[in-house]
Amino acid sequence: MAERNLDFDRIINRKNTDCLKYDFAVKRGMPSDVLPLWVADMDFETSSYIEDALVERSKEGIFGYSEVQTPYFEIVANWMKTYHNWEPEEEWLIKTPGVVFALANDGDEKVLAGLKEYTDSLAVQIYNLNIYLDLDIIAIGGGISQQPILHKYLQRSLDEVLENIPLRKISPYVPEPKITNCRFYNDANLIGALYHFMNK
Repeated sequence: MAERNLDFDRIINRKNTDCLKYDFAVKRGMPSDVLPLWVADMDFETSSYIEDALVERSKEGIFGYSEVQTPYFEIVANWMKTYHNWEPEEEWLIKTPGVVFALANDGDEKVLAGLKEYTDSLAVQIYNLNIYLDLDIIAIGGGISQQPILHKYLQRSLDEVLENIPLRKISPYVPEPKITNCRFYNDANLIGALYHFMNK
């Protein structure tokens, strides 16, 4: 099947489509007739191969979480070989939901420093919350909770807070909650919705 979206001379009207660079120009302080020269959001149609694949996938009717397998890596490796004459092994490729944790797990010092600053702030919030509630366990949820390095850094930050708080000089008892991950991570909302539906 031939590519159908190769007419780069056809002007596509993006207005009134909730397009950030056109429909929100005035709200962002730009003239209403601004001509934005964005790189990441070009005014060309997506490849028809991608359109067709999305349509076919949408027919499955369920949009839960999925996982890539070997064919995904084969496509990446073929692209690298074709355009860069480089043949990566499957185990060399890391799939990640974000660049930040990919760099953190690779030991990037600046990213790790930023992660430490984030978990330090979070640890203070957890400590303050726990002073009022005296919880045994605090569970971290969402997709971010699937990152082992986050759990490691958060526990370290909380240990430092508990070690250095002035309250320790006054009272021998300082609540020390156990930090863990929610059992279902980022699927909790889906499971909760299913439970609600089944018990209506």
